[in-house]
This record gives sequence, C-alpha cells and structure tokens, in this order.
Amino acid sequence: MSELIMMKQNLEEEETVGDVAVEEVYSQERTKGQMSEASGPEKLESQRPQSLCKLVLGTDGRLKYTNKEHKEIVVKLCKCFPWSESFKYISLRNDKDEEVHLVEDLDSLSHSSRAALLAALFEVGFCFEVTQIFKVEEDFELRQWQVDTVQGPRTFQTKLMDWPREIPNGGLLIQDVAGDIYYVPKVEALPEPGKTILWAFLD
Repeated sequence: MSELIMMKQNLEEEETVGDVAVEEVYSQERTKGQMSEASGPEKLESQRPQSLCKLVLGTDGRLKYTNKEHKEIVVKLCKCFPWSESFKYISLRNDKDEEVHLVEDLDSLSHSSRAALLAALFEVGFCFEVTQIFKVEEDFELRQWQVDTVQGPRTFQTKLMDWPREIPNGGLLIQDVAGDIYYVPKVEALPEPGKTILWAFLD
C-alpha cells in the first residue's frame, strides 16, 4: 500500500489546521521576511487557513468531496494554469466535468484532506513517491536530481531557490520545474546516499 494512502488512513479528520501547521506557516513567513521579529505563532491564530474543503479517499481509491449541503461527491482532479504551481489551483470536478471546488493551495486544507488529495495526486500520476536519491547536481540556475520512485527511475530539475518542503506528517515534498510533485515519506528511511543528500537540505 502506498505511504500516501497509509498516511491518509492514519490521520484524524480535522476541521482546522493544527498547531504544527501554524508553526510551519510561521517558519515560512519568517523565511520570506514577511513577519517582524516581534511577530509569533500567537499572531497567526487568527490567520489559520480555513478548511472549507473536506476530502476523503474511499476504499475504492476514489476521491470524495463534501459540499456545503454535506453531500459527498466523487471528484476527479484537474491541474489548472499555471501548471508549474503544483501545490496550488487544483480543480475538483464531478462526473459531468463541472467544477465543484477549486483548491487554491494545499495549505488551506486540514491534515486529513491534504493527505487525501496528495494520495489522489499520486494515483493519477501527478505525484511520485521517492524511494532513493542517487545524486543532486547544481547546473547554472537549476538542480538536477536522479532518483528512484515507486513508479520507476526519474530525472528532474528544480530551481536553486526551491527547497524540499516539509509537511506536518514528517514527509517532504519536492516540486520540479515542470510542476510534478515528488514525495518522500520518511527521510530517515531512505537508503544511502539518499538520506545524507536530503539531510543536507534540512540542516
């Protein structure tokens, strides 16, 4: 069973993003220089992303969305422009190809909904689960990655300014220049040299 699906099944269904996500947002904002030294997690309490979208991944592998009338709808995913923003603008469509919801950012979702969406992205081929990293080389403005995934060997490029992104469950997300997502469930579980390579990005 995919680590993404296992992660989804193990997460409690929540209606708000937890304190870990608040700390993550705080850290990201501090890095971007958008918060002053006097700011802190307590000031972000009123700025928590609102979980307006509830998603679950059924046992049949289908993604289900609960609308405002509390009706569960089976949906499919459609990436919207700009395609390079894999973590943003994902259209949820019903069986008539009508949009029922637009996910503007994965961080706007609760833990369980985010896990369900990531699992669905994995299933439709927008997301690759990394099992080994052979090497990462810098070339001008880009990093060249050679990895192995559940779906097979892959080579991809990321911008130098784009770093692996930690998510609350302890995994990492890497987005390439084409907009595809690479998911590392547990850095410590990677065989060498992959583990050492990734730790260098986290230190």
